[in-house]
This record gives sequence, structure tokens and C-alpha cells, in this order.
Amino acid sequence: MKKLLIFLLLINCLLASLVPAFAEQNYNDWIGKEIIFLPMTESMQKYGYQLYSYTFGGFGPIPYTDLANKSARIVELKQDTGILYITFKTEDGKIVYGQGYGGNLESIAFKSEMENVKQYIGKTIWTKVDLGTSPYILDTVTNKPKNIRLPNLAGYVIQNIEWGHNETWPLKFTLVSTTNDIVLWEGSYSRINDTSNKLMRPLEEYWYLSDPVKIYPKWPQRAWDAIKEYKIYIGMNKEMVLMSWGKPERVYRTTTANRVSEQWVYGSSNYVYFDNGVVSAIQN
Repeated sequence: MKKLLIFLLLINCLLASLVPAFAEQNYNDWIGKEIIFLPMTESMQKYGYQLYSYTFGGFGPIPYTDLANKSARIVELKQDTGILYITFKTEDGKIVYGQGYGGNLESIAFKSEMENVKQYIGKTIWTKVDLGTSPYILDTVTNKPKNIRLPNLAGYVIQNIEWGHNETWPLKFTLVSTTNDIVLWEGSYSRINDTSNKLMRPLEEYWYLSDPVKIYPKWPQRAWDAIKEYKIYIGMNKEMVLMSWGKPERVYRTTTANRVSEQWVYGSSNYVYFDNGVVSAIQN
């Protein structure tokens, strides 16, 4: 156990050195906010909450049953060279000390995430080409997650939202398709607790909250048919390509007196060429 804890601390220190300390966050705003200690998968519960302790500067873990699903309030916060030192007061009056590396806190979620996202329960959302880690279903035999790829622009009703197991995507969404298929997706409401601004998966950034077909009513049916199958064709505009293939990894732009040409790079072998914002060639 001690070797595991030392290993985890070394990994977190390494991550802290790779991420700019305290970027994009005003940590003073965290004081007074409520958090919840996230539940863990059954296989991880025996390790407890590794980066939390009942003594300042001490090393955990705090047993899983002590903190799981309990609320706490942040009462004090200090910053020092890539490390956050947080003091919590739990709902039953205990003082807990935690350390966050790389500017975010492990194994917790801000309760505002759930409070803000509940407004979407019962509403329809539509898939985007990039949903972060794939949505999944539970295998009927093993009850284990099985990643699937959803149809592009498909509508799903948010049936339920509960706490997940990971601080970077702390919310687990239960979604129902028009054919009553159940799909699960893990994300967040905002980018709080994410210094890098790359780890969280805010609902609004990864799903359409309005029917995209109604957003662009003048687009031809051919475009919608292609987008739903993750395809593109010559003559599409940039918005159509983004909706079908997502953001490119790289963009190269050439400007002349008569036109603006761009090359969008997807992976190692897919290239889309634009002339004045319209697809002129596709190479793969």
C-alpha cells in the first residue's frame, strides 16, 4: 500500500510539472463552495481517498466509507508551486486536508455541477461528431461497459444524471434514443476543477442542445445525409465539414489576391482542401 501511495504521489508531481500552475482558474472563488467525494468503482474502494488526510501535511488514505458520497465545504485554500492545499469541513463536522496537483482536485466534484445540469433532465440533446470518450452501453451478460459509436446528429432524451467516478467527468448521463435504447455518457456541466481546460467534457461543448437541422434550415438534404454518416463531399462549407468530421488537428492557410486556400489535416492521411471556404478537394 505504501509503495502504491508513493507511486501515485510521484505521478501527480510529474503531472503538476507538465501543467501550468493555476491557469484559467480563480481559486479564491472556491472558498465556501460545496463539493462531494465521488463514489469509486468497487475495485478501487479498497485504496480509499489517497490524497486526503485528517492531519495537515499528512498522507492518506482516508478509508472509502469515511467520505464516499459525503458533502464538504472548502474553508481554506493555499497555492504553492503547482500544488493546492485545501482544507474541507465535511457535513458531519470533520476537518479533512487535501492536496491537488496540476491545479485540480482528485476524487471530488463541485456540487454546483449537479445543481446546474439538472435543468436538462427530460430534454433532448443531439450527438456531435466528437463526444470525448465514446458513449457506452452495459453488456447484458457481463454488465460491463461496451463502447459504441452513436449516429451523428441523433437525438437522445436525458433520462437521468448521477455522480460518476472520475473528477474530470464527474456526471454520468443516462440517455434514451427514439427507439428506447439506453446509452450512458460521462461528462461535466462546466470546466471547474480543470486547470488545463482540456480534460473536462462540458455538456454544451460535446452535444447540441438544439436540433442542428433547425439551426441551418437552408442547408440541402444531401448535406444532412452526408453529415449523419460522417461523410463529406466537394462543395460543402466549413460548418458542414466541422459537423461531419469535427475539428481538424492542423490547419494550413494560403492567401492570394484572388482567394484564400486552406488545408485541414485529420490524422495522418486525411486532408480536406478549401477555396474561399468551400471544399474543393479531398485526399485520403
